[in-house]
Amino acid sequence: MSGSIFMIIGPDGPQYEVAPETALNDDGPNSYQFVLHAALDLVEEMEWTTPTLFLKTVDRFNEKPISAYVTPGRAIFLLLHEGKSDDNVLHFFKEVHEMYIQLLMNPFQARGAPITNVAFSERVKRVMKSFV
Repeated sequence: MSGSIFMIIGPDGPQYEVAPETALNDDGPNSYQFVLHAALDLVEEMEWTTPTLFLKTVDRFNEKPISAYVTPGRAIFLLLHEGKSDDNVLHFFKEVHEMYIQLLMNPFQARGAPITNVAFSERVKRVMKSFV
């Protein structure tokens, strides 16, 4: 995963996250969660100023960009990454968005509930390795 951290924040709260073991740093075991949640304020400001779902870089942390994507259903995808190109990040978000829609169509996945589907998680990790 090359140090990238990905989170899905649904309309009702956090739903999913992928973070490598190296994300556990000196600032605390889950400090990256605070950084990504702080970027939510910037996402909320930017999402109403652009007609696109992909908001590109909304914030930075330790020289790493935080990119955002907002689905029509108001789920927010946040990615803290190593400065990959916007095209790679957009392709990653589109792939995950498609998988997310398929997951939401599953009658056993409650809307807004945390995502614990192992197949979904493995597919997200595989797409992260490919594009981010």
